Amino acid sequence: KLKPKRRGTFLVRFSKDRFVISKKPHKNDPIRKEYDHLPVSTVTLTGEKWIYLEKGFAFKNIDDLIKHHRKSHKLYFPINSPDSELTERNSMTEEIQTIAPERRQTNNIPQINVEEPNNSKDEFMHGDISKEDAEERLKDKAEGTFLVRHNNGTYKISLVLPSSRNFKHSVIHHTDEKFSLTNQKKFESLKDLVDNYMNVNPKNKWFLGKPLTDPNSEKFFKNRTDDDIKIERDLSRRKEP
Repeated sequence: KLKPKRRGTFLVRFSKDRFVISKKPHKNDPIRKEYDHLPVSTVTLTGEKWIYLEKGFAFKNIDDLIKHHRKSHKLYFPINSPDSELTERNSMTEEIQTIAPERRQTNNIPQINVEEPNNSKDEFMHGDISKEDAEERLKDKAEGTFLVRHNNGTYKISLVLPSSRNFKHSVIHHTDEKFSLTNQKKFESLKDLVDNYMNVNPKNKWFLGKPLTDPNSEKFFKNRTDDDIKIERDLSRRKEP
């Protein structure tokens, strides 16, 4: 169905008891494949079912999930829309980078981290927050205090700088399933990256001090049941196809 469509077209299908988003990546999409398929996962928390595309936010229905991720995942043209048709005119502009439509706001989106939290894993993760929100959370914190956020499809570290009381925001590169701050050293997970830079010499420019725990996650996890914890643990260990 996607083959005759223009780049940036996507569709949602249901396969093996789950939603899957299939897309024909646009030229400004970092995905370098002819087609890409994004499985949508399901988790039951506090007795309710939620769906999510990546760890950080969960939704009650597929429409809200698509609206939230449309810009970050380059989901430009729904397959049944006129814009998805490949014409002589737009085929000449396929090489040109375009700006995705603005993401429509969805009310009451809960921030749900589906990984099991503990002191050695994801206490530093703050989900989709802006630079300004990160600085507000880090305000008045000790130098070296940091958090990790996922904003506009990119992981970033926000850090309190020593002495000057200013903040530093660094992009975490995610290529070939590995995470890195520099080209020299790459890690299998965000946790491995954070652990490494928490244990380097404090004079190292990438040194990380104490992680700041997300207050929303902290409040949420106090209300989890034993069943919720078991489901999340199984989910975090599951390898997606």
